[in-house]
Amino acid sequence: MRLFSLLLASLFFVVSVSATPTRLSGVISNTQSQTVELSYYENMVTFKQVVLPIRLDVLGEFTANLDIDEPLVCKFHFGSESYTLYLKPGDDLYLTVDALYNKSDIQFIGQGADHNNFLIKYKNQFGRNVTSSIRQQISQLSSKEFKALIDGFYNDKLNFYSRNRETYYFESDFEAFIKADIIYWRAYQLLQYRWEHSSNGSDQPLRLSDSYYSFLYEINLNNERALNNVYYTYFLDDFLNYQKEKRNRAGDRLNYKYNNASAYFNGKTLAYIKACDLNKRLKYEPSSETLADAKSFIANTTYNEYARILSDAFLKAEALSPGKKAPDFELVDINGNYARLSDYRGKIILLSFWATWCNPCLHEMYYSKSLLSQFNPGDVEFIYVALENSRESWQNYVRMEGLTGKHLFANGIYETDVALDYGIKSVPHYILIDRDGTIVRNPENKPSQGGIAEDIRELLSGRKLR
Repeated sequence: MRLFSLLLASLFFVVSVSATPTRLSGVISNTQSQTVELSYYENMVTFKQVVLPIRLDVLGEFTANLDIDEPLVCKFHFGSESYTLYLKPGDDLYLTVDALYNKSDIQFIGQGADHNNFLIKYKNQFGRNVTSSIRQQISQLSSKEFKALIDGFYNDKLNFYSRNRETYYFESDFEAFIKADIIYWRAYQLLQYRWEHSSNGSDQPLRLSDSYYSFLYEINLNNERALNNVYYTYFLDDFLNYQKEKRNRAGDRLNYKYNNASAYFNGKTLAYIKACDLNKRLKYEPSSETLADAKSFIANTTYNEYARILSDAFLKAEALSPGKKAPDFELVDINGNYARLSDYRGKIILLSFWATWCNPCLHEMYYSKSLLSQFNPGDVEFIYVALENSRESWQNYVRMEGLTGKHLFANGIYETDVALDYGIKSVPHYILIDRDGTIVRNPENKPSQGGIAEDIRELLSGRKLR
């Protein structure tokens, strides 16, 4: 484990030393705001959003300094306005905009200005109005009509790009970004049709002719230069879903979405797909197999950025894996008294994270009540942690339904300390803990799935679970 920890430390060092100072500054005239915001995804695997507040001076001027090692696609927000920006390492960009009279006419000068002046025009032309038009028509148009609609917008975008390329100077990475935005926007929209058409009244996608999917043969599937574009990442995920659907129809009912990724992708794109898969598995299914797969990927991938991203998820999942001590916490119970997880040391604990706003949680509570009644409360404790903002709604539901067990209130949802400590990203989530506070199963089955009673009886008998 020491060698593995040293490897992780070295990855952080390799990534950080190449960062380059980049500046965004400007003036916003006639604004009532005292601050603006710059937001961006920390990376395209976790999609964790970073929000950087920027204070304006009395003249509406501001400066933001960033250290980045690759092009950064971000959003610049003030008031109700939001603009997409493209920042390259070393850019020195100055913007001006009038918040009262012409919010859409934002102008840039300095290094990186051509990229961003084009982006403003591009988004003004093909932003909300196009998206709204598609959302209104996708449920009603036939597949042929919808494809014609999307192809019309696609050709308009290509023509717009070609015309403006004569006015603005585009560096090669920005050119790749814009082309990806046009090409994979089209591909993603066309893939979405099978789910969003009104005739799709089930949880299965529409069956469309093979000819409808001809666009998949017209594009470069394996495009690592497009990995900083959200439409390409959306497309990758939906394309793998589409291939899984095809395998399902061929009779393969047990296949996994990412199983055949190497049949279509390689190099950095395949590494990105594997990193996304492992990140999800570490968050939602942190089994010993998942941990082993993630550890192998981190140690062997040649793409340090993905190893660095996964290392954080790996260490968090590993700390919550079977055999590790369950993190202690202190919360308020239904009667307003404080209770700690460690207060129940000596008992077998089924720890449940749930919420009254979560319908699957309420469904599971019916089965949980039946399960709880099978065990002596002196030996087994069911602890329910409510990830709620409303104490009153939680108290009323617990009392109205006559729920037993130990009910605790987190006073918040996924941002609370207890949810962060346990890596809770969705509810319901169950964890089985033995008498000395060691995690035995994480996640444990849902009560409706069965198996929990058998696991608890095994522990009561003194046997270890397999």
